[in-house]
Amino acid sequence: MTVKLLSIGVFIDSLVRHNPALCKAAFCTESLNPPQAFSMLQKKRYSCVVIGPAVPEKARNQLASIAKISNPKAVVIMLYNGSIRHAELADAVLNAATVEHHLAETIVHLLRLDQPRAFVKEKQLTR
Repeated sequence: MTVKLLSIGVFIDSLVRHNPALCKAAFCTESLNPPQAFSMLQKKRYSCVVIGPAVPEKARNQLASIAKISNPKAVVIMLYNGSIRHAELADAVLNAATVEHHLAETIVHLLRLDQPRAFVKEKQLTR
């Protein structure tokens, strides 16, 4: 199963640096800013939506709501720096500072996927 993942953030470069690891774990990843994401979420269904820590609270919650309306089975992961409020629509909340170590594993767990081979091999090598 190919997981279509939408990564949303104000600072696209910080999102894009996670894409190679996510692609290696067999997740098809797109990175967009919030205005682009609002439009894309109405056109496409994503299995997973990751919302970066700099996305304002109101936009973050609207994006999460649209993602869940578009695909009720979608999981939403919200990233935070320091603290986060009003994240009730999130299926998971991760600290942005440690996201590189936990994001792929969190997605696999939330979507109840068999772990992609590349992901399993990488986890075994890093332990």
